[in-house]
Amino acid sequence: MGDGTVGEIVFPEPSSAWAKGGIFPNVDNLRQVGAGVTKDQLHDLLGAPHFAEGIGAVREWDYLFQFRAVPGTRVTTCQYKVLFDKNSLARTFHWKPAGCAAFLDAPAMAMAAPPAMVPSPQPEPSSGSVTKSSIGTDGLFRFGKHAPEDLLPEGRRRIAALAAQVQRDFRSVRSVRITGHADRLGTIAGNDALSVSRARTVRALFVRSGVPEGVMQVHGEGSRRPLVACPGGVPRAVLVACLQPNRRVEIEVAGES
Repeated sequence: MGDGTVGEIVFPEPSSAWAKGGIFPNVDNLRQVGAGVTKDQLHDLLGAPHFAEGIGAVREWDYLFQFRAVPGTRVTTCQYKVLFDKNSLARTFHWKPAGCAAFLDAPAMAMAAPPAMVPSPQPEPSSGSVTKSSIGTDGLFRFGKHAPEDLLPEGRRRIAALAAQVQRDFRSVRSVRITGHADRLGTIAGNDALSVSRARTVRALFVRSGVPEGVMQVHGEGSRRPLVACPGGVPRAVLVACLQPNRRVEIEVAGES
């Protein structure tokens, strides 16, 4: 499989994904994926793979995606596999079921107006706005933890306050992107899982606070996007303190204010 191909495509069991149930991907980003993209480029477009096959030396990345053809219709769960060549460049791409590839070709919902009707003047759209917030996870979770029961009381209060601010500042919310980040301590796979699990916990609290679950997307960047760089060769406690800004959850909200 040095050329990025295999004789038989084997997909992992969906239940083994750490992104339980899958995520709704950015379809525009998916359309940018093609032969020759690097692992870093693929990570920027789709995030970390959703299964525990590893990141660096492996030749396969697997994702679990959800699609909804039309708002209000049922969700389709799809598996997506990327195979890399010996130079870690993506070469072949596979879907299960194979028909899931059609979601990339589906146009935005467009309905032809009946020929006998004259379109009514439409009101000017209201201006949209985007806000970005960042919360240091040291004040949210117990160190190295991620689950709802690991939240500190102050962390719960801060997340609830931020959810209330979203509902107060936006008449309607189009999207909420929640991205978890970790420091460099630990393994790549462990940091990927930790960052996305923390983001999922924040999403769960947003839902409890009344933010619609359907508009939220969860991502985990692991330790790939640090805010600060800290030297090695120092006591661990000093290093942990220095890396504190890198342990965070970023929340980007878009909607009508």
